[in-house]
Amino acid sequence: AIFLFLIFLILIIIKFGKKALIKNIFRLFIIVLVAFLIIFGAYGFQFDTISNVLPEHYYNAAKKQIDKRFGTGKLGTAIDYTFENVKLPAPTYFAYTGSVLFFSLEGEVGFLFGNYSEPGQKWWYYYFVVFLIKTPLPLLILLAISIFYFRRIKHKDILNELFLIVPTIIFFGAFVLNQISFDIRHISTIYPFIFVFVSKTVRLFNSKKLFFPLLFFVLIAWYLLNSILIFPHYTAFFNEFIGFQNSYKYLVTGVDR
Repeated sequence: AIFLFLIFLILIIIKFGKKALIKNIFRLFIIVLVAFLIIFGAYGFQFDTISNVLPEHYYNAAKKQIDKRFGTGKLGTAIDYTFENVKLPAPTYFAYTGSVLFFSLEGEVGFLFGNYSEPGQKWWYYYFVVFLIKTPLPLLILLAISIFYFRRIKHKDILNELFLIVPTIIFFGAFVLNQISFDIRHISTIYPFIFVFVSKTVRLFNSKKLFFPLLFFVLIAWYLLNSILIFPHYTAFFNEFIGFQNSYKYLVTGVDR
């Protein structure tokens, strides 16, 4: 939800400029308020301190993170007081949002190309490799075609393209920059945008040549065959770049358990 709001702001600025953002700040506030009321209702209109809603394990981990990152100074004391004593609406939402944030900063042991990384030392190219070896090759080929012929097949209104490109960059970039070194699931939010983006390749069918329709048919058939063969263990999929039998040499967290 936080990323979606960020994407929303960026697209407004691109479309209407900063003045429009300032002019409509009250409307944005209403949108945020309504969104939070929905979250508040989803948590049963819970109103309590964060410390009271966390299980013991998460409570101890949260206290450890607060002491580690903020110390015993004024800021650390204020955060600890808020954590223990200040009642908040939907505290469970804030508690687990904070937990995810701390985990993304802390990281854990990672594995790639037969090598291990310590927590907080994730390779910057980790998710680029994950994307390349766990995305079906037909989709990668369609993506390459879409980028190569972008000027020819793009929508007349560039904003329609930005609605696909901006979320993909933000969702993918968020995991490139943090310390989480898990598998394809963490960047799976980019795929709906990619599917729509590559769908524009059908505009190449207007060509008198049969090359693109035939290529499109082969790629779709190839994609469907991959889906059938891997069913139902989709997260265990590795494309033909490395093959499933060699997957343990490159990445182990993406295999179904």
